[in-house]
Amino acid sequence: SGGGCTRGLILVFDATGKQTTQSFVLPPKPAPGKVAFMNLTTVVATTNEVISLGDAFVRLDLSGSVKQTSFDVFAPGKARAHDATWDGKRVYAITTSAVPNSWAVTALTPEGKVVWKKTPNVSATHWTQITHVPGVGPALAGYKVKKSGLTGVIAQMTTTGAAKWSRFDLETLGQSIGRLGADTVLVSGTLPQTSSLSTVGPRRVLAYDTSGKLLWTQGSPVQGPALTHRIVRLGDGSALVVGDLLVGHGSGAKVTDVYRVSAAGQAVCAPPAVCGDKKQAIGEDCDDGNQEDFDSCWSDCSSRPIIKRASVPAS
Repeated sequence: SGGGCTRGLILVFDATGKQTTQSFVLPPKPAPGKVAFMNLTTVVATTNEVISLGDAFVRLDLSGSVKQTSFDVFAPGKARAHDATWDGKRVYAITTSAVPNSWAVTALTPEGKVVWKKTPNVSATHWTQITHVPGVGPALAGYKVKKSGLTGVIAQMTTTGAAKWSRFDLETLGQSIGRLGADTVLVSGTLPQTSSLSTVGPRRVLAYDTSGKLLWTQGSPVQGPALTHRIVRLGDGSALVVGDLLVGHGSGAKVTDVYRVSAAGQAVCAPPAVCGDKKQAIGEDCDDGNQEDFDSCWSDCSSRPIIKRASVPAS
């Protein structure tokens, strides 16, 4: 927008996916010749409000009307919230400042008052996501760069910010964290292949109990390079693992990869792909709604190069 500012945008949708409202949040007025940015990176739903965090702390009612905007919670321009969770009483947010690797967990009231700010007892190059375990406290996952390559890390804290337990050198990078049932923590991500994130390996899902004991390790039901973006706990105690699966004959193409983990820890695959239904699924490079060859998509839903037929002049 004008005035040397970029605005934060919050969209509200109803249960059918219809957008009901949108709200803009302006940053503090910038100094002359400077540009002020407003990045809102995560959102949580409380009992009857929506809280969005990033460079600011923003409260909205369920109609999308902004009730509160606080710019001094995370020290504007110096600190930012990356991900957050709500336990019914407090918001727990992963925050970082301009100082490299200065990650922390900040506990906030629903009104944005800081209750405590603590550094996890295990260091990480990047903390990616946070969840909460009822009766225990916030748990967060991330990864760390070591001389030997990348390694996943997880830390469980209490509701007062004390260290509960932590694990590192996981079998997967901690790209996402969530819950299965009431008291099982799931961590998922790609297997580290190199010392950078440029090479993606197979996905793994790890399950821990509230004491930090590893319960089981599970690979993706669809094999291949994959990323995990979010673990969503469902009402029946199961969880959805949502990410990207890299497919397409080495082209690097991505398709959305979603499967369910039952409360017993069993992977439930999605229905098999049906070539020709005009819905690109896992294992399909394309799906143009037919099973004809020599068009934009082959009859097996692959996108191999098409050799055009040469025209023959009339005799």
